[in-house]
Amino acid sequence: MSPVDTHRIVQFVRDPSLQHIELRFSQYSQPAFHRHNHNAYSIGLVSRGSTQFHLLQQAEAVFPVCSGDIVLINPGEVHACNPDSGSVFAYTMLYIEPPYMQQLVMDCGQTSKTDFRFPKPVLQNPAIRRIFKSLSQSIIAGSTRLEIETKLHEIVAAILESYNVEERIFPSCPEAVQKGYLYLQDHLSENISLQELASLCGLSPFHFLRSFRRHYGLPPHTCQLQMRIHHARQMLAAGSPIAETAAAVGFADQSHFTRKFRSLVGATPQQYQAGLST
Repeated sequence: MSPVDTHRIVQFVRDPSLQHIELRFSQYSQPAFHRHNHNAYSIGLVSRGSTQFHLLQQAEAVFPVCSGDIVLINPGEVHACNPDSGSVFAYTMLYIEPPYMQQLVMDCGQTSKTDFRFPKPVLQNPAIRRIFKSLSQSIIAGSTRLEIETKLHEIVAAILESYNVEERIFPSCPEAVQKGYLYLQDHLSENISLQELASLCGLSPFHFLRSFRRHYGLPPHTCQLQMRIHHARQMLAAGSPIAETAAAVGFADQSHFTRKFRSLVGATPQQYQAGLST
């Protein structure tokens, strides 16, 4: 009888507005996977344990992988990764559908959007690790589409830069990105996409992100959040109910609104409103 894997955990997170990505968390201590492949691009971060990562390309290669490593797998590549004996192995894997990944690569300055392949399967890169953790947390928290798409572009750009892939240099366009900034102000309650903002400004998503951050000092999703909280403060000060205020500035979940409000204001909406009335 095979031993029971008491450490086995498998969780999936999906966002209905971003059907081209999927996040998976896996943890196990016994062999769980035979050789297999995926149709998607796979970007993973190992958070615990170690494994021998078997990858079959033109020939089979074996890569030792441990906590903190980034694993990159191309669509169709046959692979297997089971925990080393006696260890618990855990990782988070992001799956990106090929058409969307190719568009991300194109946005980041590559001339071809049909033939991109990760040239190296394992990276030790603190910057990519940090972006991946932030992206995963945003997906799990159900953050705005703008925030998640921004971080998707950031991680693809960081991976390309780690390979020393030549990146196009785009000039800053403050007049163009100002349209995006004003659009965010006028549509606080909407779940705006990065493509929508970039198209409004006549820029590629990557060009828009770089120009927006250069001009305003913050990425668009952070500006959007600060605009929402600023408007929420005005509504609360005027006596609007908390639930009504949360919905008016784009938060369907009042607890999510409370967390974000507290992180920027230093008090909950209730505390803020009470403090104004005393």
